[in-house]
Amino acid sequence: MKMNKSSKRPFYALPKNRKTSAEIVSEARAAIRSVETKRPFTPAEKKRLQNESPLLHRRPSISSIDALQYDPLESRPTTGVKLIPLRGKKSVIEDTDQTELQLEPIAKQVPIVNLDRSKPTRNDHNNGMNHCFGYTVKENIIKTETEREKFKENSQDFFEESSRDVHENKQPGHCLKKRNITVRRRASGDTTKQDVDIGILKNVKDGTIPDNGYVKQKDPETQKLVQRLTALMEQLNMDRYEDKTDPHVEKVLQQLYRLLEESGLKEQSFKLRSSLLRVLYKLLDPAQPQKSLLVARVIFQLKVSGRNLTSVCKAVYKISKEEKNDSLFLSTKCLATYLAFVQTIHPEVTSDAMMYITATWKLLSGNEKLRNYLLKKGCLEFLLYQLNNLNIMIQNGGDGEIYSSILVQLTGTLRNLAENDFSQQALVKECAMKDMCLTLQLCQNDKDVVLNIIRTLSKLTVLQQSCEMLLVCGSSCLILMDLLQQHKQNQDIVVRVFFILGNLAAWDENVGLIIYEVPCSLNNLLAILDYYIQLKIKVKQETERIAEGTCCGIPPRDCEDVLVKAVRLIANMSLNKEAGNHLAACDTLWDILLRIIDSREMEGGEELVLTTLICLNNLSYYLSTENHFTSSKAVAAKCILPLLLDTKEDICLEVCRIFGNLTRFSLVRNFLVTSKALSILVNLVETRITELLLAVCGILVNILGDDDKKEPFCQLKGVPKLLDILEDIGQQDWTLSGLVSQVLWNYCCGPGSSIDCLTKLEKDRLMSLLEKLIYKYEEETCLGDEDSSLMVVSETCFSSVASQLLDVISIWPS
Repeated sequence: MKMNKSSKRPFYALPKNRKTSAEIVSEARAAIRSVETKRPFTPAEKKRLQNESPLLHRRPSISSIDALQYDPLESRPTTGVKLIPLRGKKSVIEDTDQTELQLEPIAKQVPIVNLDRSKPTRNDHNNGMNHCFGYTVKENIIKTETEREKFKENSQDFFEESSRDVHENKQPGHCLKKRNITVRRRASGDTTKQDVDIGILKNVKDGTIPDNGYVKQKDPETQKLVQRLTALMEQLNMDRYEDKTDPHVEKVLQQLYRLLEESGLKEQSFKLRSSLLRVLYKLLDPAQPQKSLLVARVIFQLKVSGRNLTSVCKAVYKISKEEKNDSLFLSTKCLATYLAFVQTIHPEVTSDAMMYITATWKLLSGNEKLRNYLLKKGCLEFLLYQLNNLNIMIQNGGDGEIYSSILVQLTGTLRNLAENDFSQQALVKECAMKDMCLTLQLCQNDKDVVLNIIRTLSKLTVLQQSCEMLLVCGSSCLILMDLLQQHKQNQDIVVRVFFILGNLAAWDENVGLIIYEVPCSLNNLLAILDYYIQLKIKVKQETERIAEGTCCGIPPRDCEDVLVKAVRLIANMSLNKEAGNHLAACDTLWDILLRIIDSREMEGGEELVLTTLICLNNLSYYLSTENHFTSSKAVAAKCILPLLLDTKEDICLEVCRIFGNLTRFSLVRNFLVTSKALSILVNLVETRITELLLAVCGILVNILGDDDKKEPFCQLKGVPKLLDILEDIGQQDWTLSGLVSQVLWNYCCGPGSSIDCLTKLEKDRLMSLLEKLIYKYEEETCLGDEDSSLMVVSETCFSSVASQLLDVISIWPS
């Protein structure tokens, strides 16, 4: 062979269009590959529900919209000023203008304002006492100035704080001015609630605020503010009893919101707060969503807590259950106020309210526009923060029943938010993955929580970065395998766990070995596969009986997707060499996979059959010796042979790849010749699908290595078809041309070959094609400049095989 000395390429440089040894090994390794599949389908909810699983009984909330407490201690924000407790000593005040009264403050307790005066308080006595805002009042004349001063000193901090106006900003400890005591006595209890509500408001018409029976004079600016607030409250209170249109009420609510915003009262404690809350809660009605959302917006602005918070959150949740109300959350601007307020609360303190909050977000996040809005306002970060808090509280021995109800809604919201590309990037962070894995571990028995997190992970593990972060968690594979064992009959959970594990195994080959080394993992996988195969057969039988009319009812749910994801996991596990060898040696696994292929027992869809064939191909790759090839593997050749005639290209290609691995064993080669499968393979040579031709030629290389297989091949006119491949696409694909040359070498020059195997016409045509192709190949690859160390690579290339074949044929007699 001539050496091309004119080339300027250095001796150490790789020749052009030549593959390195690593590339050749990689191509051989490509015979086993990962399996791709679509994510499990999750149908849209037909109806918005708080708990999707009807079989699980969740702890109900004890709060209702109507039964409310207007306790200032519960609904007011903290003032930051510590009050001095009142002493139990009797104190008195003298007033010369009106009836002189004596007040007994309740010792060491902040008095509770009872606005519904028709109900007695805990301070009732049987001696005919009257009640005024939590204080016991009885007539007595105060005669000593000393007792009057002591009373002022003991009670000034409390009264000054409880009646403090936001505009005065006075420091604690200043002296109280002399107050005029006015006690409004009630009739015999026949006053209606309407009279009581309006009466409370009338007490402040002149710019004064009732403070536990006292009235304090205000400066002009504060007086104007109180009058405006009182006027709006009266309008809202009257609207409850008079037939006024909703637009009017909505306008008043918007004015009230602006007033609280501009005046700063939303951050303060003021004496009309309890009365205002009473009026607002009476307007809450889920049947009037727009008005109720405006009311809720004002309530959230007041930063309520306790049962008041739970009640308004429950009302908002009821509104969110109707999809037609979604647009109102944006138009009323309630959602913005809701989000800003909610981020200041803690689930341990407000468990019932948190349940309704997260339930509302879960329903609203089903709307794409609202989902994007929630993400923009930091909803995702808040949910992840609360998820971390809940995990800590459960680990510390908190009430799992309470927190599980919150987790169902919270994880359901995360599941919906994971549809967004932006949120996916935030969720793949290591901290988020760790928290979700920890929640799975802590709440394994809660099917709803598990299903929500598994759905979220199934969306995220499509991303490579997500798989990497999930594996960083360390115990993620072990947790997922435990879930398979615990919920093996729950299709929704099992199919997604298989999908997640399959994604992880496809991304990192080591995952296959990690899963295999989990105790009893292979036995559990085989048991689950067998269970769903039996269920698949049952579905087929029930469907046939219903179609024939022999029985009525709804057939069982099809479980084919579970089988697809389970077989895909095994196929991807076999990417790891050590795990692949163990799996290939398992006869039970082969039997189960062949049952899926057997169409007489169950009708599998195209995806299931194709996935099973890919799995068999990966496993058959590891059958390296005759000792590995047991009877169960021999049955595989007989089971998949009919699929060679399948009209679907993908299925036919995978069957050929399996036979390319199995024909390394003489038992399979003999079976293919005796079953006349060789004629099918020769006919497939006529196709011009490159991948299929490569697989068929690989099988023929193995078959024609036997002496007794050459004659059947000659009778089937296989040589002319191989020559057609060299002529048609020889220069376009040197890999295919090299494989065809290997088939012809085994046929013409292998053991048992003779010079009579080719006719004169076939010999001349072959020599002409080889000379032409060799010259073209050397021209393209510049073989004259290659280093001697690269000759090992060239032995597997077209030029080496074709040159040797040409040398042998050329010396045959004509």
